[in-house]
Amino acid sequence: MTSNIITIDTALSATSYHAAAAAASSASELVHISGQPGTNINGEVPDDYISQIELALLNLRKVILISGCKVEVILSLRFYIVGFWSR
Repeated sequence: MTSNIITIDTALSATSYHAAAAAASSASELVHISGQPGTNINGEVPDDYISQIELALLNLRKVILISGCKVEVILSLRFYIVGFWSR
């Protein structure tokens, strides 16, 4: 059985160590997206959590659209927020 993994890269992938997403084949209807950083195009991280979360979700949206999918068909999301506490 041959492996037919297709990586999906974005402009941010060049500054990262991993592909933004991967699909099993070009005809696949399932795309696995890796963790998206809360950074801007220059790799800068804002000081506040809200801006970081907004950027992470915008980066996620970019990967979804580049992979040919739609935001409306997201199956699952998982958030990992380090150092956050409820006020």
